[in-house]
Amino acid sequence: MREKAARATEERLKADLANRTAAGATAASKGADGDAGEQYDSLARIYQAMKPARAAIVFEQLDMDVQMQVARRMRDRSTGMILAAMTPRGAAALSMALARMSARAVPASAKLAAGAAAAPIAVASPAADAKPAAGVPAAARSAAR
Repeated sequence: MREKAARATEERLKADLANRTAAGATAASKGADGDAGEQYDSLARIYQAMKPARAAIVFEQLDMDVQMQVARRMRDRSTGMILAAMTPRGAAALSMALARMSARAVPASAKLAAGAAAAPIAVASPAADAKPAAGVPAAARSAAR
């Protein structure tokens, strides 16, 4: 009985998803970014409500652009759980697409500033040159510092 209800719910969600995806693609092609954004928000809420394993099966069948737009609107934890349930190839493709999108969103001046801030600074530490005490366990030496 539970299985039938789960299947019926899944089929209803798939049909709803197909309708919304088609409507989103139509709205996007007409230039209605506001409506398309609402469609993606709605899809994100639907996928977040689903169990990750079931959501991943349907999610992988979507067009990559739709996957990216929906994943961007989902909570990080939900996106991570769905990515973990996806096939390695699907998860890698979506991850790379999201990374490319994030890289394009960061202005070049911010990249330069971040690169300069992340540059390692060499600092000499006298403790690094010191010889370990004979007969003292490594854990005790590190706790003593």
